[in-house]
Amino acid sequence: MKYAVRVSLLLLSVFLLGANSVSAAFPDRPVTIVVGFAAGGAGDIIARSVGLALEKELGQPVVIVNKGGSGGALAIGDALTRPADGYTIVGTISAALTLDTLTSKTRYNLADFSLLGMTGVYQEGFFCLADKPWKSMKELVAWARKENRALSYPSSVVFDKLITRYIGEKEGIEIRAVPVLGGAAIISSVLGGHTDFGYGGGFQSSYVKAGKMRHLAGIGSRRSPYAPDVPTLAEEGWPLLVFDNYFAFYASKKVPAEILTRLSEALVRAGNQPSVQQALAEKAGVYPAVFNAEESTKILEESLIRYRNMLEEMKK
Repeated sequence: MKYAVRVSLLLLSVFLLGANSVSAAFPDRPVTIVVGFAAGGAGDIIARSVGLALEKELGQPVVIVNKGGSGGALAIGDALTRPADGYTIVGTISAALTLDTLTSKTRYNLADFSLLGMTGVYQEGFFCLADKPWKSMKELVAWARKENRALSYPSSVVFDKLITRYIGEKEGIEIRAVPVLGGAAIISSVLGGHTDFGYGGGFQSSYVKAGKMRHLAGIGSRRSPYAPDVPTLAEEGWPLLVFDNYFAFYASKKVPAEILTRLSEALVRAGNQPSVQQALAEKAGVYPAVFNAEESTKILEESLIRYRNMLEEMKK
């Protein structure tokens, strides 16, 4: 009996030593960030800026793989096919783990992943060319109703369709979503006059500053600090339409806890680097707030509950 106990303890110590050795050696090769957006958009800018700083924190190259489409679902699907060893990180908007799982048939949910952190609060909203006759979302809707014509806009995510469908049904107009793969395609569509307006997470800000575009409305719980004169959709007369979105980094729940901690701590340090903060604010157009794993998890769990309640209310 004593012999069996000693053998069991020896095996346990060997197992723990092996596990600690793996964690201590991590990472010993490149880490991949699978991004849920095509190159050129705000999400891609965020991931590349953070990834560059993360290389210094981890001591290994960070490879960016763009899997744009379906609001991040393609990136998540790609990541789920890879080993749960910590060498694959997913980077998408937070709605991919919250609202999208309530409005689409996803094969994953928030509980399948461990949040590593979030870098950036999207300054999301609607915009159009500066020479359009409308100056707010309310004016755009009134114009479409008066002209008796449908509106169109380019869409690369899921939940903007929920917003426009709700507005269309409420106001008695048709709003068509034209599928595209990312922010760069959205900008091209609006600039080229192919669609009436656009929806973005901040990448339109530089065009607004240049006088080429105009903000119409924000979708957050409060006005954007970058556009304090632009009303929210709630202020425009649609109080249920309140969405706060973040750029989230996460990994499979099956990744060893020690590796998750290593990644999370490195990610937060990377996100707080001055160069990253500047890139997020000036190039991606997002508010450069950084949240750790615990904070991110709490925010998204609360968002999931709020969105579920909101969707039920919108059905009434």
